[in-house]
Amino acid sequence: MNEDQKNTRDLKGMDPTHTIHHYDLYGLKSSSKKTFYTEDLLESRLLNTTLQVGDELTELDEETDIFLQEISNLQALSENPSHSIKLKEIIGKGGMGVVFLGEQHLPNRDVAVKRLINQTPILSKALLEEAMTMGALEHPNIIPVHSVHMSTTHGPEVIMKRVQGDNMKDLLGGVPLKEDGLRKSLQVLIQVCHAIEFAHSKGIIHRDIKPENIMIGAFGETYLLDWGIALHKSIPPSINTIVGTPAYMAPEMLKKKPDLIDERTDVFLLGATLHEFITGKPRYTHKSITEALIAVEEAIPYTYPCEAPAYLANLCNLCCSKNPQERPSSVAKVRLKLENYLSQHEAYKLRDAALEKLQKLIEANQQDLKSAEQQITIHKLFGETRFGLEQALRLAPNCEGCESAIQKTIETMLQFHINLEHYHEAKRLLSALPEPNPKIDLQLKELLALLTRRERQAHKLIRLEERYDRNFVSKERFLMIGFLGGTVFLVIIAAVIYDSIYNPIITPQRLLITTGTLPLAILVTAFRSRHTLLKNDIGIRTFLCLGLGSGCFVITALAGLKLGWTGNTIMLFDLMIVFLSFGCAYPAIRTAGYIAFFAFLMTVTSIIFPSWTHTGFILSAIVSIPLTLFDLTKEDVEDTDNSISSKKT
Repeated sequence: MNEDQKNTRDLKGMDPTHTIHHYDLYGLKSSSKKTFYTEDLLESRLLNTTLQVGDELTELDEETDIFLQEISNLQALSENPSHSIKLKEIIGKGGMGVVFLGEQHLPNRDVAVKRLINQTPILSKALLEEAMTMGALEHPNIIPVHSVHMSTTHGPEVIMKRVQGDNMKDLLGGVPLKEDGLRKSLQVLIQVCHAIEFAHSKGIIHRDIKPENIMIGAFGETYLLDWGIALHKSIPPSINTIVGTPAYMAPEMLKKKPDLIDERTDVFLLGATLHEFITGKPRYTHKSITEALIAVEEAIPYTYPCEAPAYLANLCNLCCSKNPQERPSSVAKVRLKLENYLSQHEAYKLRDAALEKLQKLIEANQQDLKSAEQQITIHKLFGETRFGLEQALRLAPNCEGCESAIQKTIETMLQFHINLEHYHEAKRLLSALPEPNPKIDLQLKELLALLTRRERQAHKLIRLEERYDRNFVSKERFLMIGFLGGTVFLVIIAAVIYDSIYNPIITPQRLLITTGTLPLAILVTAFRSRHTLLKNDIGIRTFLCLGLGSGCFVITALAGLKLGWTGNTIMLFDLMIVFLSFGCAYPAIRTAGYIAFFAFLMTVTSIIFPSWTHTGFILSAIVSIPLTLFDLTKEDVEDTDNSISSKKT
């Protein structure tokens, strides 16, 4: 078995969630010296704590000789009584060291004392290097190192500030963080970023950031622990090997090339830590260390569940990119993204709530039949969705997904208005659309064309209705027919009186006088109501039929005078004129058909019985006036009923 095979230990069976130190897998190599190690060193404790190298070191190289001399010098300094510390109970234990609660006398305070479980030169050097690293990093988020003592029995003892609290691993409990818990944990992670930024400014890379190494003090303090495998960029490591915690490691940490390790390695570890915050589990949850290391090398982006915050999920995958060039170039940029998320937390809550309402709005708009209640619901959902998204943008102008959601919200509402043919509402809303939508523009143009055609048709119907509206000239028609009826009544009375006094012979002259008064009465009423009666087809038809018909009475009387017709002959023609006039007056006068039919019967009767002509003519006049007035009265009753019905509606 060659030397490399002796120095390298099998990784099978190791827990991926615990840190591998360089002295766990390799010993000190020297071409001129021999090193011996205890067998099965890595069993059981390798992944749980910081592990030692071999229990014995029989021969030392020159570098170790110098190191022992430094230890001797520190031992002499530690003999000062002012440094006396009384150790109490054990408050922590790791793979290579144990931490005691110590009572310091000068000054009087409790301290934490870390010493080795098994003192060996290599472990002593490792503990001392960790103490020197922490001591050089004076930062609020790094536990202060008060001093380092050298004990002849236990080797180096690191005196640190005593901090009481819990690590984030225990606080997580394997459960994803939500709402306030996540917000507070992100604030903790921001403090960790400050500590790492400070370390990076000193050229130190932590290489083992994970929830287990983040402690929350009893009073809310945040500390980044375990600087045991930190890399000093200005001091190349004496041994190049795999170190770190496989469940969180970056791919470049497997390559055993310290020059590949830089600030972006800690960025990866921050992303892996954030991953556990939002999922409750380490990034690599494989049962064996071999599987975990394969997953580390592949560094496949993680598919997060829908309940994980999308912004943080994207940040995790960005920080954990396989190619370091694709990660944020510094921890400061990661911190700024976390601070941005926290500052925009309320904005994202508003956005998420608005997105839920947007989905409900889309579903409601997809229903075919929209009752008044559904329309109210859609308007309410639209208002709440748009307001929530706009408020989110006010709080965070770069709030991811808000602009596209506003676009979708307005497009959905535009489609709602278009479907219901609410052109003017859609036109007003169109101006609020962030990005033009050619499809909606086309739908609006088509809707406008449709509504324009309907409006033209409606105007035509309105004009037709005005032309044939009985209500428009009902008063004038009633006046004209009433005046005409009064005239007829007076003429009949006058004729009866005349016939009782004088010879009751019906001559053309007499008919010219009696029937000539009718067109005169119609002309008087038409002239008086000319501004309304003659602006409607119903009024015009009524005037023409009655006016021209009564005017023809004068013509037949004059023709009788000229041609020597008898009175019966003239009245027979007058009956035919009544029949034709009222026949043409229908439907302007809805009862005109009855009047025309009665006049037609009187005409036929007069032809058969000429002596009946005068009686038939008078009866026609008597029937026509009441029936015409009845038509107007019936019309008024219907209009009143319609008016009352409209008011109730």
